[in-house]
Amino acid sequence: ANPWFQFLILLTAPLLTVIDAFIVNVAIPTIEKGIGANHAEIQLVIASYLLGYASFQITGSRAGDHFGRKKVFFWSMLFFTFSSCLCGLSQTPSQLIAARFFQGLSGAFMMPQTLSYLQVLFPETGERTKAIGYLGITLGTAAIIGQVAGGFLSGIHFVVDGWRFIFLINLPVGMVALWATKTYLEETYYSFACCWRIGAPGHVLRCLPHYFRTQCIAERAERCVSAYSVAVWF
Repeated sequence: ANPWFQFLILLTAPLLTVIDAFIVNVAIPTIEKGIGANHAEIQLVIASYLLGYASFQITGSRAGDHFGRKKVFFWSMLFFTFSSCLCGLSQTPSQLIAARFFQGLSGAFMMPQTLSYLQVLFPETGERTKAIGYLGITLGTAAIIGQVAGGFLSGIHFVVDGWRFIFLINLPVGMVALWATKTYLEETYYSFACCWRIGAPGHVLRCLPHYFRTQCIAERAERCVSAYSVAVWF
């Protein structure tokens, strides 16, 4: 397939991941009211996505090198779409926080494949520079779309609460992206993939302290947890 068409498919990753980072911010009041969350839980809804997204970027990139970038992109897009549906169907704040974390985690595996493919699809400097420019445009556009869509969709009340649409809207986009990936995207591997191995304990140890610190800061706004805070920070 044409390299630019393949890159267009891959741009769905930065588009969706950035939209979902911003779309919740505008819909906070309706989410808080609709699911019965307090201020601390709403903060964790936002932070859990960013935590999962930031903590597994390197892991996602290395997974693409080892297992194949198309395969990792496809499955992470599938998991991102599925976790988005879980967010939209959540009945409690805890369910939404957990679903948002896994949504961010799948985005962390999806996004690096776009950057890796960029190097493979455009070996010439001129073409690669154009592709980086289009990537930047996509990121900026996604930030705007996220804020506009968050306000618009959260105000819709049809069958279900409007805030659920900000997550469920990822389903049709994800399904189209999955079909295009399966049909047109070419597989690539890194030549030294045999040397790759995952350090699961290290990833867990890196992620958990950030989560507990975030939870600590969020919960301080709701109640006094000073002893708990000190224990977590150290």
